[in-house]
Amino acid sequence: MKQQLDRKLKKLEKINVGCGWDKREGYLNIDVDAKTYPDVLVVGNDYSIIPKYHYTEILANDVLEHISHTQTLSVLLDWSECLKDNGKLHLQTSSILGVAAQLKLKPKFVDQIGWTCCLFGNQAHEGDFHHVGFTEATLKVHLLAAGYAIDSFSIHNQWLFFVDCHKTFDWTSLIRDNDKKNDSEFIVALYKTVLGREPDWMGEQHIKQGLASNSLTRSLTRRDAVKHVFQSRERLYYIAEQANL
Repeated sequence: MKQQLDRKLKKLEKINVGCGWDKREGYLNIDVDAKTYPDVLVVGNDYSIIPKYHYTEILANDVLEHISHTQTLSVLLDWSECLKDNGKLHLQTSSILGVAAQLKLKPKFVDQIGWTCCLFGNQAHEGDFHHVGFTEATLKVHLLAAGYAIDSFSIHNQWLFFVDCHKTFDWTSLIRDNDKKNDSEFIVALYKTVLGREPDWMGEQHIKQGLASNSLTRSLTRRDAVKHVFQSRERLYYIAEQANL
């Protein structure tokens, strides 16, 4: 079974994330719900089994809202790491302002009960809860912060975002580009590239101590450090300001 899965992981070039029962031919269908019998079961948002820099396309319909807002940027980075250069990301997710507008337009219980499920999920099983909602600005900033260029951005039926984007850079390239630098130099390059500033003392010490190769409490690899800064809230604010969003 493992060999068969390994062949499928490498043979296919497209991923259907959060497939549920919507299995697609020609895609690696992955999900967090074992009851849907996905090709790959993702546990704890761990995508480590998926080959890196291999796929040309990721489809993620109605997925992001099921992930904690604290992990949105982290997951977008994980997906990017699975894509080849210029690989495509197609996603669909709900607009909280669009849903709110529908609630305001339709005051009857019979309508509003359904729209509240669009906000919070049907909650029929463990993976069917919504943990976040998006506006146009918040969704665009998360995508830009994770290194995607937005090719098209539209709203359907007044409440569903449809977005096509592509990977513009490999965030892990910071590790290779700075592999000859010592930890202090690496941290400076990291902060300047990701946040556009010099590292603050506390942030620098936290990463330096985690990276220390002679420390018994070593807790970070350079990849961990890069992802830690890339998925920070400050990264979102920095990109929002750069993009005037």
